Amino acid sequence: MKYLIHGLGTEGRAAIDYLQSQDGVRLASFDDGGQAMDGVQSLTADEALTALSDHIFLRSPGIPPTHRLVQAAETAAPLATTPTGLWLRDYAPEATITVTGTKGKSSTSSLLSALWEAAGLSSSAYGNIGRPPLSSPLPAESHPVVEVSSFMMHDAPQTDHAHLITSLYTDHMDWHGTVDAYWAAKLRPFRRTKPNRGWAPKSVIAEYNLPSTVTAIEDVAVVRDGRLHVGGSSADLGPAELGFHAGPLAMALTAATAAAHEGLSPTALLQAVESVATEWQGLPCRQEIVPSTDGRLWVNDALGTVPEATMAVLDRFADRDVFMVIGGADRGQSYEKLSQYLESAARVRAIGHGTAGELLRGLKAFVPTYEDAVRQVAEMAPAGSVVLFSPAAPTAAPLKSYRDRADIFRAAARGELPQG
Repeated sequence: MKYLIHGLGTEGRAAIDYLQSQDGVRLASFDDGGQAMDGVQSLTADEALTALSDHIFLRSPGIPPTHRLVQAAETAAPLATTPTGLWLRDYAPEATITVTGTKGKSSTSSLLSALWEAAGLSSSAYGNIGRPPLSSPLPAESHPVVEVSSFMMHDAPQTDHAHLITSLYTDHMDWHGTVDAYWAAKLRPFRRTKPNRGWAPKSVIAEYNLPSTVTAIEDVAVVRDGRLHVGGSSADLGPAELGFHAGPLAMALTAATAAAHEGLSPTALLQAVESVATEWQGLPCRQEIVPSTDGRLWVNDALGTVPEATMAVLDRFADRDVFMVIGGADRGQSYEKLSQYLESAARVRAIGHGTAGELLRGLKAFVPTYEDAVRQVAEMAPAGSVVLFSPAAPTAAPLKSYRDRADIFRAAARGELPQG
């Protein structure tokens, strides 16, 4: 079997490590940045185009469909997908679930895997949240959970695994080109001639006319009064500070009840839910509670890079005084609903920055840089309030990634942010 790997990032290298261990495999690679791997034939762009006809083509997820090699592979290669797509087609256990969504997919993947483990099933989370599934060794669990981005879903092949969608907004227009193409990637398993089974919020099912194979999450379980209700029983979700009572983390835990499709009794399922709600600490940069001793609740939501995510975390703290940092680079999002939210939220005081911040109404102030915004919020917020970073926009230069912004916010929570 011949494979052509396009792109030697994390997923491409992991795929090569695994495929090199298999008998009868011949590997070639092409990398736009000129990278190479020992033991793998490195091709030029023209050589890669010629090789497509008899090679399975595996692209790194970040390489867009506009790339000429990707476009050619769609018709010339025997199979064109990502390494994760190949794993799903050829190696995934029957009980595999893929999880996607504009926001909430990492938390949902982590929670679902934790819930299955608590119920006595072997599980681990892969994909965006962990190591690539097509890597050495292959996942050995009976119930792997794979977080998949729209980049991965764009050309995912036909499979029979279940698929879960947490939310569907507008994002990644620079990669997909249109919002319809982005939505089509996320919904791909449900748009096949034989649709995959799965779960989604009622609002997504109705808006996108999903098939009968998709079950509404709210028909399985609902969060009410600090408890998760399944049928006639319920489970305690623990302290509200953990985030399970409201907002996207609560929906993620509700989505985790998709484990019911494994035949778990309501008693076993709810016992697992209570165990997870007690022990699970959330994920970095996703409504993360940052340690602080200054009497304020610092919440780092650095990955809340679309307006809907920011409104969700504000809903979570609707009964608190919130002082927040918002803004960043403009990626063509509509900020109208978020602006209306800020204008009507009397307990929210937002400091904006960046080109996205310039598009927002309802701000307390606008400042030139992210550091200025963090500094001003830290000076304004009294004891007992929530200090929130939820940008509703991607990172703006000179900072390079969400990690840079998160590190600065955490330093401020420790009282270590330098004065401007």
